[in-house]
Amino acid sequence: MARRRITASITKGLQKELRRVEEALDSRIGRAIGGAVVKEVRNLTSKGINPVGRGGRFPAYKGVAGINQVKKITRSLTGSRRKRGRDILAKKRKNTYPFSINKKFPNKKVRPVNIRLTGHQLRNYKFKIINVKNKFRIRLGYFNKFAALKEQGHADGVNGQPVRQTVPNKTQQFSSKITQIIIRVLLRNLEKNLKKAS
Repeated sequence: MARRRITASITKGLQKELRRVEEALDSRIGRAIGGAVVKEVRNLTSKGINPVGRGGRFPAYKGVAGINQVKKITRSLTGSRRKRGRDILAKKRKNTYPFSINKKFPNKKVRPVNIRLTGHQLRNYKFKIINVKNKFRIRLGYFNKFAALKEQGHADGVNGQPVRQTVPNKTQQFSSKITQIIIRVLLRNLEKNLKKAS
């Protein structure tokens, strides 16, 4: 009987302490997780790594493979044929992204394939902490309309481009790299607060 009373009082005390810690931690942990996820999504995307789903590299730009093939063939030619090959290559480059924007954006390269051109979209990738029925939720994404439209274009694969999204839809998850960061931040914050509580 005494054992049951001790166990019950420990359980009640532990539940009370957990509720207190949970209430204090929700928004702080949310901010820590949100900040870490935003930082990592920007980092992965700048390297051409997909932060959604299985991760991996973003698909190559449409038409670049054809240009590389023409370039390879042109190198093997001589004389007037080589000149003609260079002319064809110049025309193809003029109509193929990212070569078509090199005058305006000279730093845009073929590799890594990323969604960074001006930086506007990724600068607007942010998080918000939302209180829903006294529970804090983290909302990640684009809260600027223009950046949200850009993301929509990347998510839908506009103009025949492959899909390159940075925000998972309802049926998707973040990549394992982002999930690991979320778990690491959560554990670090819980550990700090448990040390303070004891």
